[in-house]
Amino acid sequence: SWVPLTDTTWPQLALFGALGFGANVLLFCLLKALQLVDASATCPYRYTEFVLSAASGLLIFGESPPTSTLLGSAIILPSVIYCALAECRQAKE
Repeated sequence: SWVPLTDTTWPQLALFGALGFGANVLLFCLLKALQLVDASATCPYRYTEFVLSAASGLLIFGESPPTSTLLGSAIILPSVIYCALAECRQAKE
């Protein structure tokens, strides 16, 4: 359950600020990429968030992803990779 922050130190506030700044830079870059190329070209990168979120949750927080997340990722990620490769092959022809 949620525990409110108490006795927050300046280094913690700086980390919160860095997290907020990084999230905004990431969103800006994503929106610029979607503006410059077709949205389907960025899909493989968006779906890597599944893997990165699960890995960082496990390594940083010790939180293992639920079975449903692993199963969904095992279905979605190969499908996205296959579609991206198929589009690349069509573009070459």
